[in-house]
Amino acid sequence: MLFLENPERRPSLWDSLTTQLTEQAMCIVIWDGLGNPLAQARILDSESAANAIAKLRASQVCRIGANRDQAISPHFAGRREDDTVTITELLTYPSEGSVTLGENKMKADLEAAVINLFFAEDGVKTVCVPIHLAPWTMDDAEIDLTQEGLVFKKKP
Repeated sequence: MLFLENPERRPSLWDSLTTQLTEQAMCIVIWDGLGNPLAQARILDSESAANAIAKLRASQVCRIGANRDQAISPHFAGRREDDTVTITELLTYPSEGSVTLGENKMKADLEAAVINLFFAEDGVKTVCVPIHLAPWTMDDAEIDLTQEGLVFKKKP
């Protein structure tokens, strides 16, 4: 089962994530606040993985997908301003049998991130994601598409 964990509370996840990035192909879908939904999966060399970990560690908000202390995607980081989190990094496995992330998996990973932020990060009411997809229906959020990307607003 997937749990999106705060690595400040589970520091062993950093080592697990480093191993994952250097051994398994991952899609870097959002980096430095720029979305690339067509990002191809790749394995990072140790220097690139260390740089990625440093960037995630420096973020205001970071979550590592985990199951039994092992990193499994998705992983994301972002910045928080008042009741809004903007996702600035998103790393995830490609869709099965592909080197990219399909739309259904992208939506599922985004939903997992958004739900985690709404219910685990106190006071978050809006999540902004710099990815352009047609909005879909979600139980816990209303989704709008803006020039900057998707905006998820927590339903009352």
